[in-house]
Amino acid sequence: ITSLIANLLSGAKLPQFVASAQDRIELAYLNPQPNDTITRFDYETHLAQLYAHPPTWPDNTKGISTLRLTLKLRPTGLLSGLRGAVEEHIDIVDYPGEWLLDLGLMDKSYEEWSKDVLHRMANRSFGADYVNALPAKLPPSRRWCQSHGLICWRPLAQTSE
Repeated sequence: ITSLIANLLSGAKLPQFVASAQDRIELAYLNPQPNDTITRFDYETHLAQLYAHPPTWPDNTKGISTLRLTLKLRPTGLLSGLRGAVEEHIDIVDYPGEWLLDLGLMDKSYEEWSKDVLHRMANRSFGADYVNALPAKLPPSRRWCQSHGLICWRPLAQTSE
């Protein structure tokens, strides 16, 4: 959930998400959830755990929580030029029990999992270019951001620490 939200908010290309693959997403943002009696999914804390130094897995889901993500989409079709962008809400529900999907992660640290994923990506045509383009080390500005608990969404200019 955290990865999906972070990718949509940052404008990343998600080829399996039709609106993203068609480059129709003009804007993505978090909105207040429609039912405030249900706990809000703590996206910011989960993201901070993934960006921590060293990164750690977000805490296990303890109860039902929701988050509303709103997408501003360019319309499609014959008359799409006559209409403005439309807003679509995605209500995400997190609940205990999805751990079955995570069984393969239980005995791995975030670092071990990351190395495994990069290794698998390097052996696939769609991932090899990405893996080969990764810097051996993070640029100083990104290290500085992470050491101060800040999230760096885009590569920062190479500046001295």
